[in-house]
Amino acid sequence: MKQMGFYYDPSACIGCRACQMGCKEAHNLPSGDFFRRVSPVQVDGRWTFFSGACNHCQHPACVEVCPNGALYKAEDGTVQHDRTRCIGCGRCVHSCPYGAITLSSITGYAQKCDGCAARRAEGRNPICVDACPVRALQFGDLEELKAQYGSCGAELPFLPDPAMTCPSLLVNGTEPAAEAAAPTLAETEIAPLSDNSSHIVILGSGAAAVSAAKEICTRAPHAKITMISREQRLPYARPLLSKGLLRSFAINRYPIVDEDWMKAHVHYICAEISALDADAHTVTLADGRTVSYDKCIYALGMECFVPPIPGHDLPHVYTLRYDTDLTALRKAMMTDESAVVIGGGITGLELAWEMHKAGLSVTVLDMVDQLLGRILDAHTATNLRTAIEAKGIKVDTGVQIAAIEKDRVLLNDGRSYPADLVILSTGYRANASLAKAAGLAADRTVAVDAHLYTNHPDILACGDCASSSAATWLQSIEQGRIAGINALGGDVCYTAIPEPAMIHTADTSLMVIGDMGKLSAESYSFRHYHLKGDLDRFFVNPRTEGRTDADLTLCLKDDRICGAALLGDLSAMATLEQAVLEGHTVTTLSAALCEKGAKFHEC
Repeated sequence: MKQMGFYYDPSACIGCRACQMGCKEAHNLPSGDFFRRVSPVQVDGRWTFFSGACNHCQHPACVEVCPNGALYKAEDGTVQHDRTRCIGCGRCVHSCPYGAITLSSITGYAQKCDGCAARRAEGRNPICVDACPVRALQFGDLEELKAQYGSCGAELPFLPDPAMTCPSLLVNGTEPAAEAAAPTLAETEIAPLSDNSSHIVILGSGAAAVSAAKEICTRAPHAKITMISREQRLPYARPLLSKGLLRSFAINRYPIVDEDWMKAHVHYICAEISALDADAHTVTLADGRTVSYDKCIYALGMECFVPPIPGHDLPHVYTLRYDTDLTALRKAMMTDESAVVIGGGITGLELAWEMHKAGLSVTVLDMVDQLLGRILDAHTATNLRTAIEAKGIKVDTGVQIAAIEKDRVLLNDGRSYPADLVILSTGYRANASLAKAAGLAADRTVAVDAHLYTNHPDILACGDCASSSAATWLQSIEQGRIAGINALGGDVCYTAIPEPAMIHTADTSLMVIGDMGKLSAESYSFRHYHLKGDLDRFFVNPRTEGRTDADLTLCLKDDRICGAALLGDLSAMATLEQAVLEGHTVTTLSAALCEKGAKFHEC
């Protein structure tokens, strides 16, 4: 593969920051975000400058940890980002050893230098190269740069060991690093299926539905695919709705599928579904139309659960599940001054932070005794609450809500909180009523077997509404993929892989994976640690104060790690995921973290 990269000559750089300013202006980056940053550094007692950006590594850590394939190596070796796959989880941000990636404060997407791919497609240089008045920066084929400028590498004392990711960066005056062995990647062969004449109807337009449609299209290009949803726009990434509340004014934001692809491969019907007839193989729409099918994939997802609190139907009370909900909420926030978020889960806490940044006085109320009570241990929940309250958001847990009134939320004990608007973030319920009416086995969710078939031989179910789902984005995508294969006559079983829960709020980050003492009546033990990195790896986008530290709680069962919660700097999350999935001991984990430069102290 061709490998493009940067050449930088610190002896020529005068520290004018023209490359930094040109990049920031060209990409319209908000305050505090950089794709390239020039910083003064000291080498052997002498001050010089370093211009840092994405190094388009040969073995990029960001690509490895991206759960949805949004980051990938292009044919020219540069690391590119596909926004239609990004869900704003932030794993790439914490894994990049150069701090070259941020989550956009405008959209919530990950963002980074792409080597000015659009400019290069027009035959021009990256903007940083053209902006440099002394030509200290060059961009091109790495082997050609080496031939032109001689033997040089990226071995600088203030940067991470280049062997970590093999950066495509040549620095004048440095020795080349030893070439790291390329990682071996298991190739997944896509076997075509012969059932090209089937008509497959997909109910819903979320992540699982789109994943199923793509898999069907790949394996049976001539199969007819119909997708039915009440959404008036093409499928989009719902996890991003709570991450860019007042910041993105674009219409049809966060798409997860290209419009041209949908038009070419999927017949999309925007309509309410009134009935599913399993025996007749038909779907009846609210306007009376019927759609027949050979196979049906039920992927109707979930709806927000609205508790029967007096006043829940008042006009200033909102939920957030759909893009239209976001539009309505955003309009209300323009004039309101105070808000109450009822529910201390991930979405509720993200919404609270977005409204706080928009200038509202925000209170979070939770009816259980701690934040994130379903997944988080009490110790980490207390630390998270402290971090949120330190930023000016009020938090009250273990409360009983008496009523929602036009300008306040009233508690049973007589206390009240001012509320020009109220957001109910009180969980979700699967859309299973249509399945029940069709005679499918369903209770709170639609019952499926290991192949994601319902009790009817021609109907499968996947995503949030299926009994096998943990209501996570990545599991929905995997279930959709398997449902698509099996709808074409495949024979693939779904096996759930634990996926960490992640949240970015109040200028801190949290990752939780595995069982934090919630899944059984067995005895657990907890250990609490403080992690501090030896190396400030976020060179391009420096960490905010305190972000180099992290609080770690391990949940142990039979002296094996069954769960982990990391609050603060999440650079160790990949190591923790492996420790939980493989059931490591604390001793094994400690050694692994120390190898990666983290100091591991028990509290």
